[in-house]
Amino acid sequence: MEKIRRWKLDNIKAILIFLVVLGHLFELRNQGFINFLVILIYFFHMPAFVFCSGYFSRPRNKKAIVKYLILYIVVQTLYYLFYNYCLGENRELTYYTPYRTLWFLLALFVWNVLLIFFDTNTHKKQIFIILLSLILGLLIGYISYPSLKIFSVSRIFVYLPFFLAGYYLKKNKIALLWKEKLSNNSKKVISVIFMIIMVGTLFYIWQNYKQWDYQWLYGSISYKDGGYGPQERLTQYLVAILCIISLLWFIPNKKYKLTYIGKYTLVIYLLHNFIIETIDNMRVLSDKPYIFLLQTIIIAVVLTTVLPILSIAKENLMNLKERKE
Repeated sequence: MEKIRRWKLDNIKAILIFLVVLGHLFELRNQGFINFLVILIYFFHMPAFVFCSGYFSRPRNKKAIVKYLILYIVVQTLYYLFYNYCLGENRELTYYTPYRTLWFLLALFVWNVLLIFFDTNTHKKQIFIILLSLILGLLIGYISYPSLKIFSVSRIFVYLPFFLAGYYLKKNKIALLWKEKLSNNSKKVISVIFMIIMVGTLFYIWQNYKQWDYQWLYGSISYKDGGYGPQERLTQYLVAILCIISLLWFIPNKKYKLTYIGKYTLVIYLLHNFIIETIDNMRVLSDKPYIFLLQTIIIAVVLTTVLPILSIAKENLMNLKERKE
């Protein structure tokens, strides 16, 4: 089970964090075909990422839970200093409206606290809690937009079902849905077919409804303000669930040279936006779509492979210190 947990999930997390970084880079030139790529990524990458976070969660580890809150306060303060003193912007220091992607730290804190109450070994209770969280995720969209931004309450409820699903999957000791009647090859074929259908369907919608605003996929905008409804959110839920199953079926349970990235996704998640904001401020990215696409892919690869080195170096130093002691 340890190898299953470490390799398959870390491979999936490595892919997802690359898509997170790439999606944020794409948003800098959200035009033409790049807009379609943003929509494609945002349909499933955060639900799948949250699912993996739920799988790795340890609700009884109080230090780990408090760590998320402390990290949020520290990095939120760093963002304030960065925006005001490095980029020359005039931003207010606030802790109830997270900057950029820091909503995820706040959500991790809240989700892990909720697990203390939702931690159950009864399958019926688990199913009931997940269904209840799905209903809450759909209903939260009816609340007015300004209220949803406070402590990222909307995203916390919108993505809660995926966090719970990941955690309960680990508790039930299901080997990530691959030890079933279907063969591995059959599952891979089904996964590829689904991905092709999903990409084709989204491309068709994008071609015929180019006014489609991807920001409702953030999970932070109300139905009224985003111009969408619960049926679109439910569609995203269904697509994300099928994508998660496809990833679990398709991604190998093997250790590769880049598997290490999956272990250090948090440091990438916290630091990459500082670099992206700096690059955007420097105006070095091309306005030509294909050149921009090449630039952003290269930057995303560099950030996801290099940023974990900071955590790896820290771990090596701590291990060296322990050996000496």
